Amino acid sequence: MTKKAIVDAKAALRDRLMGMLKDARATTTTDLLAVEKELTQVQADIEAATAQRDYLRTITETVRVDIGYTAVVAQQGAVDLYVGQFRQTLLQSAGALVGLLAGGVTLLAGALPWIPLVIVLAWGTRRALGRWHRVRG
Repeated sequence: MTKKAIVDAKAALRDRLMGMLKDARATTTTDLLAVEKELTQVQADIEAATAQRDYLRTITETVRVDIGYTAVVAQQGAVDLYVGQFRQTLLQSAGALVGLLAGGVTLLAGALPWIPLVIVLAWGTRRALGRWHRVRG
């Protein structure tokens, strides 16, 4: 039986006991005292179960679980260790080379629009200097 079902059953019992207390046909004072005692116990049980449920709900809302998994591969021997290190170094070197080539391509792409302007300025400067030398010389 779940906690909710137990609390619901106790609430129904509490309602029946309250009905017995309000009933005008109550037999004796001893019966009334027994009903009141049972009613008090049932109400305490309901309040305790409700408080426990609220506490557990609060705890559940504040808990965070992070799970991580890292696989560790066992090495077969010293040769495998050196081969693994060589492979890692080779991959790092290849990565550095690719990065260097990417930088060169970026530099070329940035300089490419300026190349026609530099050519025109160099041609104009050479032509102007040629005329100046012919006029002076």
